[in-house]
Amino acid sequence: MEKARLGGYQEFTSTLSAHHLSADLEQLRQAMHATEIHTFGWPLGVVMPNEEYRPRPSQDGIQAEIDRLSDAPGSIMRGYDYWALRRDGTFHLLSSLFEDSRSLDRRVIFLDTRAVRATEIFLRTGRLYEALGVPPNELVGCRLVYGGLSGRVLSVANQMRMPLFPERICSVDQVGRDYQVRLAELFDPDSLKSLVFETVKGIAEVCDFFSPGRGFTDEIVDAFLQGRVI
Repeated sequence: MEKARLGGYQEFTSTLSAHHLSADLEQLRQAMHATEIHTFGWPLGVVMPNEEYRPRPSQDGIQAEIDRLSDAPGSIMRGYDYWALRRDGTFHLLSSLFEDSRSLDRRVIFLDTRAVRATEIFLRTGRLYEALGVPPNELVGCRLVYGGLSGRVLSVANQMRMPLFPERICSVDQVGRDYQVRLAELFDPDSLKSLVFETVKGIAEVCDFFSPGRGFTDEIVDAFLQGRVI
């Protein structure tokens, strides 16, 4: 998949630092299926049952590609998802942006949606490794990248949450950050809030130096942990 075709994308990779995981393919498939999070829209790393999109075995793991870019513009089903999970625990995810299925009139980046999705990907990764038997003190390396941002208008999906005036435009095409965390930290609310805030801050500050404030992301993470999106 050429990332340029996506317009905007989220790309995530995680690896285990020391734990020597060597899972069989069925273990990987079951772990992916069991750790889906259905709190918001189409789950990241979804395991589909139908023949066209179901996971496929590869030489060193399993992978799935769900290409729905040809669906009608504006449909919440429209988008692209690719994920791969290797026997050694390396997890890779590439997905189109939810914003691009919702906004028909202009290219935007929803700061609250990015907080929701960041919460989901970190929590999903923690649950995935826990399901594979990785110990809580294992160091997990993560890289989270957002691309196709240049020229996008900073906005929010919930317009009541935080009016953004004047209009702020993203001046770079890609932002990314590397994280090193213990597996247990991905389940700790305070640690998770810090990870999400740093992720969202990285997007906001390249949109005319905007700063969202820690409370903005903290309430989104709290709600998500309760199974809600606000």
